[in-house]
Amino acid sequence: MAGSAASPTSAFVSWLWIVGRLNPGVGATAAQAEMRALFKQMQLSNGGEIRDDLVVAEGLGLRPDEKAIATMVCAALLAIVGAVLLVACANLAALLTARGAARESEMGVRLALGASRSRIVRQLVIETALIALVGSATAFAFTRWTARFVEWLMPYRLSVTMEPDLRVLAFAIAIGVATSAIFGLLPAMRAARVDLLSLLRASAVGARLDRGRARTILLVAQITVSFVLLGATGLLMRTVRAASSIDPGFRTDDIYVGDIDLRSANTPQVAATDRLAEIARRAARVPGVGGVAFGSSVPATGSTSNRTVWRSDGDMATSRLPAVAFLVVDTGYFHTMGIPIRRGRQFDGALDPAGRQTAIVVNEAMARRLWPDEDALGKGVSFGGLTGPTSVTVVGVVRDSRNRSLRADPAPQAYFLLSQSPTSHLLLHVRVSHDAPKVLRAVKTELRPLMNGAPIPAFASVRALLGRSIADIRLIGTLGAVFGGLALTLAAGGIYGVVSYETSRRRREYGVRLALGASPSRINATVLWQTCRVGGIGILLGSVGTAALTPVLRRWVFGISPLDPLTFASVAALLCATTMVAALGPAVRASRSDPMSSLRGE
Repeated sequence: MAGSAASPTSAFVSWLWIVGRLNPGVGATAAQAEMRALFKQMQLSNGGEIRDDLVVAEGLGLRPDEKAIATMVCAALLAIVGAVLLVACANLAALLTARGAARESEMGVRLALGASRSRIVRQLVIETALIALVGSATAFAFTRWTARFVEWLMPYRLSVTMEPDLRVLAFAIAIGVATSAIFGLLPAMRAARVDLLSLLRASAVGARLDRGRARTILLVAQITVSFVLLGATGLLMRTVRAASSIDPGFRTDDIYVGDIDLRSANTPQVAATDRLAEIARRAARVPGVGGVAFGSSVPATGSTSNRTVWRSDGDMATSRLPAVAFLVVDTGYFHTMGIPIRRGRQFDGALDPAGRQTAIVVNEAMARRLWPDEDALGKGVSFGGLTGPTSVTVVGVVRDSRNRSLRADPAPQAYFLLSQSPTSHLLLHVRVSHDAPKVLRAVKTELRPLMNGAPIPAFASVRALLGRSIADIRLIGTLGAVFGGLALTLAAGGIYGVVSYETSRRRREYGVRLALGASPSRINATVLWQTCRVGGIGILLGSVGTAALTPVLRRWVFGISPLDPLTFASVAALLCATTMVAALGPAVRASRSDPMSSLRGE
């Protein structure tokens, strides 16, 4: 609970973290169920705040909410890497199938000379595993750069290193070899099933048609997965861009905040209050400063404190609002932050004297929740205090602002006056009119003599702090774009390789068509149309797959629709262009087939 050195024996205090050890065989879920029942019973018997947000967490690391976000980010990154791995495996299988078909004559000669089919399969699988081994070792060399890139993207300094070690190398090699062996096994088995009689007759049309169908399915799979990955990434990047244009309900571009913590200087509370007032006066007189205010936290950054409130003229059980966000602010906060007063007035030092809590300002959301059909001005609000319930009067209603996060709608918000809720730890909000670095240096110089051993504040822009609140979206979107580009490159390489093989296999057919009067442009268009038809099927399936991920994407996507047509159309156009470019070279070579060579072959 901000702003107090509260006694932990108070029935209305719920700010403690309690560390305990579970009995052998007892899990966190069972402990939480028992503790919640006990917690509620204690609150009812003591007349304290009725809260149901008790959480029993295992370990002393991240808080449960932070752990949930970290788990979701890791799961998303694992899904992204898995999608790229799937594209690579489909690419490998398609290319190995084409390579196996091209080596039919070689396999037939080996079988005719007495080689067993199992030996041929082993040889092809070993070849694939060696390719995977070399590829995994090469990729490991880039992981150091990748680790530094991810650390650079993180909004906070990590307490653990992301440098890869031998365990990471072993895992990468194991995954690479295993997936290559699995996805290379089927092409190897198909290559070993060469029909010698059909091969000698040069009429293995049925087998080739079947292999062509398999290669088409693998190409469709690559394009489908690439669309899902790029589509989800596009939605996240569009969300990051949309977040920068969302109006949070307060000023952001010219507001800078610095941490003022007088607790480390062992300053008494009365002296701390006077020093905070002097800090505000000194900062306000610096040239270039357009406004100064104190606030206990920055809204929409996930650092707002909560408390339960209820109507003073109603029953606590029926009119209470649990977990209402609250801020401790001074009289200049609303003016400095640009939060307009809708009804009533803002805090006034003369009308709201220091000492006992008498006044409160609420936002429109809280007024609607507590008094849906009444005017909130002059109404009483109660909340738990150190010595029992405290009742204050609503003196003003301000415009709603996003107080939980940029991705959430405004929630009920209460503002308490600093002089009536004194604290020694606040954020100094400074509105800068021009040349922010120079003005902030001057503010630090002005405040240095007043800190008396307390740390000099380091200022950060509110815009940057709000950006940290969507750091998980930016991180996933950026890495998704990088890996999406890699998947697109793999898919393009797979399309090029398979189409090149198909056109070389049908070179004689194209030569005959040219001899019979077909134009080179017609041959070119035929190859491109067949490739684009495969790409169209993959794009259609990818659209369906991305739409199916809507329930998952809603956690991160806001400000735009999870079915944003611009994103879907852009990804579809990108994949269409990639497919055509990848098939263009083989199509041009097919249109230049020699008719005379084809006729002599016939």
